[in-house]
Amino acid sequence: MQKLDQRQMGITLIELLAVLAIMSFLLILVGSMLINGLSYSNRAQANVLLQQEANLLVTTLDRIHKTQISYTIHLDKNPHATSITIHYENGEAMTLSNSDYVYTLYNTSGDVETLMEPIIKIKQNSGDSLYFNTLPFKLVVQKKGDPELKYELRTILSRRM
Repeated sequence: MQKLDQRQMGITLIELLAVLAIMSFLLILVGSMLINGLSYSNRAQANVLLQQEANLLVTTLDRIHKTQISYTIHLDKNPHATSITIHYENGEAMTLSNSDYVYTLYNTSGDVETLMEPIIKIKQNSGDSLYFNTLPFKLVVQKKGDPELKYELRTILSRRM
């Protein structure tokens, strides 16, 4: 038998390869979790921005609906409008748009959802005040270039006259 030299301390090639394999595996695992986390974070941030855009539009439309007797909503096209312009009775106008999103409005007053016309005239009519004082619709805000990234909001604008 050979006597081992006490000064020969070290690791064998097999031990080194085993450590490298384990470290590589752990690095791949941690890296993929980090990449997935960033991806989910970006997706969640995009969804929040879509929700904020929809809420801003609905809040603005609600305020206009409650303060104006008559107004007209103009969409440059429907579906996938790039801007929504509100024309007031006095001739003034306000445009709502964001270059990152497109908008689609659906009429939800009947049994079936239908696309709204590009020009929607809202006015108070004493003969049928319920219809003209409420505006049920669905707003779809969609990220340009990513048809799967969208936010849908159903609501009814109402006012008391």
